[in-house]
Amino acid sequence: MTASTARQTGLARRYASALFELAESKKAAAQVGEDLASFMALVGENEELANVVLNPLLPKDQVAKALSAVAKKAGAHELTVRFIEVIAENRRLGLFDQIEAAYAAKLREKQGELTASVITATPLSAANKKELEQSLSKNSGKKVQIEETVDATILGGLIVQLGSKRVDASVAGKLERLAIKQKQANVL
Repeated sequence: MTASTARQTGLARRYASALFELAESKKAAAQVGEDLASFMALVGENEELANVVLNPLLPKDQVAKALSAVAKKAGAHELTVRFIEVIAENRRLGLFDQIEAAYAAKLREKQGELTASVITATPLSAANKKELEQSLSKNSGKKVQIEETVDATILGGLIVQLGSKRVDASVAGKLERLAIKQKQANVL
């Protein structure tokens, strides 16, 4: 992850946290979460709307008004509408997918659920995925959902990230650790 990407991810998390706290205080956390997911889907399905969201040449006040109108028409909570206006005015619409994902993770966490990021070389079978979810749930004491990413460069095995804990049981990771040990042995 580059420094720029890390900065953007951190910024997205801060936006999501602020929105989540505000939504909780108004007892609208679930509604706002649904609104964000619906808005993401709408932008993904509508090319014109996606162009408005991603076009940096459009005046930010016009973008904010247009997106606000779309959100209102879709029946979004007033907090969601205002949030979309704010991120449009701050030119942070490019972070919307990350903000939505971070918000959804906070909502699941509040509901006693965790999300584990799992990277595998080949897709997990349904049985393996369920077994891994059960194992992670047992160890964490919370219900765990898996977000799986397939990356053939890890060669085999898997990498699991649950909260701040990361376990690299990939073949590529083992080879890398072995190479480091070999270099250390050659130095001595």
